[in-house]
Amino acid sequence: MPKIATPRSDTGAKIRLARTRLGMTQSDLARITGLSQRVISQYELGNVEPPLKSLKKIASALGVPVSYFTNESHEATTTHTSCRIPYFGKIPAGNWSDQSPNEFFTYFELDDIAKTSDYCLQVEGDSMLPSIRPGDIVFIKSCVDLSDGTVVVVRNDNNELTLKRVIHRGSMHLLKPDNPKYEPLPAVDAVILGVVVGLFRKRI
Repeated sequence: MPKIATPRSDTGAKIRLARTRLGMTQSDLARITGLSQRVISQYELGNVEPPLKSLKKIASALGVPVSYFTNESHEATTTHTSCRIPYFGKIPAGNWSDQSPNEFFTYFELDDIAKTSDYCLQVEGDSMLPSIRPGDIVFIKSCVDLSDGTVVVVRNDNNELTLKRVIHRGSMHLLKPDNPKYEPLPAVDAVILGVVVGLFRKRI
C-alpha cells in the first residue's frame, strides 16, 4: 500500500490552510512572494522550516499576521473573543479612486485575528487577485511600513486611494498589483495610510 504524505510541520500545515482558504495555488503564492513553487511545496510538506524572512512574505501574501505561523496558540479559524473594528467603506484595488476611508459607517465584528487592526475596508476591483478578491474585508493597521511585499492602503497627491503591494526597485518604490493583467503604479508623492494585517472572506 502506498504511503500518503502528511505535513510534518505545523507551520507548513498552517501555510497550506491559509493558502487554500483564499483559493490560491502554490504557483500563485510563489509568484506573489518571489519564492519558488518547489520551496513553497517543501514548506507545506514540512520538509523545510521556512526562515522568518520567507514567513513574512508568505504572511503578507496570505493576509495573516506572522504570529499565525509562529504562535502555537493562535488559530485563524477559531473564534475566541469578538472585537469591534470600525468599518469605513470601500477601498479600490485597481486604479486610483477618490473614495475616502475617513467616513465611518458601522462596526465589523470578528475574532481576535483582527485585534491588531485600527479599521477595516471592503475591497473593490480585481487587481489584487488571487490573494485579495472583490468583496473581501481587509483589516488595516495605521502605520508606515515599507517592507518589500507589504500590502498597503496608499493615497496620492490628488487625495486618491488604492490598495497595492509595495515593491522595492533600488531607490524607487512601486505599487504592484498581484493580478498580472495590471501594470504597477509609481509611488511618486504617495503616502501610506496603513498596512493590511488581516483579511476576512465570506464563505459561499
